[in-house]
Amino acid sequence: MELWKQVKISAIQKSMQLSWLFVLLAGITFLDCILMIQYGEGVTILSWEWVKTTLDIQDILLGVGLFSFIFAAVLPGFWFIIWPLLLIGISYITKNHKILNDYPGDGHERIESLIRKAAEDGNTALLRFCERHEHDIESKNLLSLCSQGMILFTFGAWLFSDNGNQPIIMNFFDFWEAQPWYIAMPINFLVGLFCMAVFLMVGMKKNQSSEYVYYPETSHNKKIKKDAEKAPFI
Repeated sequence: MELWKQVKISAIQKSMQLSWLFVLLAGITFLDCILMIQYGEGVTILSWEWVKTTLDIQDILLGVGLFSFIFAAVLPGFWFIIWPLLLIGISYITKNHKILNDYPGDGHERIESLIRKAAEDGNTALLRFCERHEHDIESKNLLSLCSQGMILFTFGAWLFSDNGNQPIIMNFFDFWEAQPWYIAMPINFLVGLFCMAVFLMVGMKKNQSSEYVYYPETSHNKKIKKDAEKAPFI
């Protein structure tokens, strides 16, 4: 039991480290995109002397505010409008109207109902179960937002690049390509896997079905257990 607790704590710590990594990468790609739009060159233009002579505190505060606004309002607002339209289109093409139903299926309950049940029964184990589920959902949603931001900012930097300038990720690729093949190939493979993971993590965003959690003590699962007990032993 003690070992299992250590494994869960280790998993939480690793998810936090991954979240901070994605926030950092999203910040770098955001800065790269903004500099490319305003100055025609990405983060490669940065130096201490350039920062002192070009930027002031107002520019920094404006950049922080814009970064926060994009992640707090623009990206969630985009999915708030687009996601229902995508579901309607998919349900129309597949002729499967169950896609429009937010309920994941039998054996699931709303997380708010379970929290209320845990408070009424004084069930600390159930309360920890709900808190862990909410933490997992928020961690996945943060990774999804950062992934969306990285894709958006990299595309924006590429779109506004000119005079041979290119997004920071392209500069890294050029640097690796100049290395011997036994260095370039493994790095390109790992970066390719990371880019694939970034695109896949976009789908981890928070949605209506995230409000439900699969809980073993639902009436559906109790019924399955009773049916299994009544079944003859073979």
